Amino acid sequence: MKKRILAMTCAAAVAAAAVPVYGAEETAAEPVQPAEETVATNLGVMVNEEPVVFSGQQPVIVDNVTLVPVRGVL
Repeated sequence: MKKRILAMTCAAAVAAAAVPVYGAEETAAEPVQPAEETVATNLGVMVNEEPVVFSGQQPVIVDNVTLVPVRGVL
């Protein structure tokens, strides 16, 4: 019984993967403006109650979202 269910699940996955997908046609729209980027100079990042010092790339705020380099945090 388990083999039959597994075989049916695999067959359904293969059939779903074979369905063609089409994207929307490209329209003449306004060009996309780049996001506003702000370099945070006085941003303090703490991990396990210890301050993180970023040696290369500094934290950046893009569209009110703070982005920090993963290497600095890890």
